Amino acid sequence: MTSVKRHIAVIGGAGALGGGLALRWAEAGHKMVIGSRSAGRACDAAAEIRRSTSNESVSGESNQAAAAAADVVVHSYTYNSVIRYVEDRYCHAGLFKLEGDSEPESPPIADQLSESSSKLG
Repeated sequence: MTSVKRHIAVIGGAGALGGGLALRWAEAGHKMVIGSRSAGRACDAAAEIRRSTSNESVSGESNQAAAAAADVVVHSYTYNSVIRYVEDRYCHAGLFKLEGDSEPESPPIADQLSESSSKLG
């Protein structure tokens, strides 16, 4: 049985969570593109994955360029990052209102995933 190799973009791939996913998919032979708000951070993360694997098909780009380049796009953000993004983009513009605490507690699974992904690096 032959497996299909994909061209996968991991948006947020320069962080621990996305970096762990990208590393595992690169090890499996998929062509990877790491996306980040900073193309420089994405290139650094991609270089680290290339050093850790035998996969030379790992590159780094801005989020927009990474998403445009791949067949599969995975968004990798921690729970608190999503809350901060929504607050920064929508709440301050008056387009959206979060109810309750401005610093919500992470669900237990988010803490477990964060701990697991930090052990990968």
